[in-house]
Amino acid sequence: MKLIVGLGNPGAQYRNTRHNLGFRIVEALVANFDAKWAKKSKLRAEVAEGRIGREKVVVIKPATFMNLSGDAVAAVSNMYKTAPEDVWIVHDDIDLAFGKVKIQRGRSSAGHRGVEHIIQVLGTKDALRFRIGIDSRTDKQKKQDTDRFVLSAFSRDDEHTLLSLIPAIAGLIVQAIQTSPEKAMSIWGNQKKNSSHL
Repeated sequence: MKLIVGLGNPGAQYRNTRHNLGFRIVEALVANFDAKWAKKSKLRAEVAEGRIGREKVVVIKPATFMNLSGDAVAAVSNMYKTAPEDVWIVHDDIDLAFGKVKIQRGRSSAGHRGVEHIIQVLGTKDALRFRIGIDSRTDKQKKQDTDRFVLSAFSRDDEHTLLSLIPAIAGLIVQAIQTSPEKAMSIWGNQKKNSSHL
């Protein structure tokens, strides 16, 4: 079983902010296997269950704010008895250029507060992370507060790119489940060479 965690903040006001990209990607993922979201107040998360091939998949959107994401991850992980290495986190990353994707394990949070809280609560860095780049800042924006940028909405041009990027990343996650994260990234790299939007 895989526990896939999309990171973001609850509430309509955060819906289209850069920090909520993880939510939007897992929503696209769940649409792939026609599951339905259910609010689980005891787990502090919205949860969708389904299968990708033979693999059972539980997808969650923490109902906590970003800084407390680990509470929801721990609650769901304990309920389903998920090993840390089977927890997959999908999150925005200001340290990567917009649209760039990296899959990594065993790394520090690099300042991402949602990831940091998950590491603290689980007591390990063994969770797999899908780091999705959001840095499309201008030189002027790079001089401004980073928190302000990640909590702002994507530009119109970026939203246009996301129309294809979000389902593509959802497909990458499916590929990683069906094969392996390493093979999925290899396929992603080959697709990127032949595409103008990945």
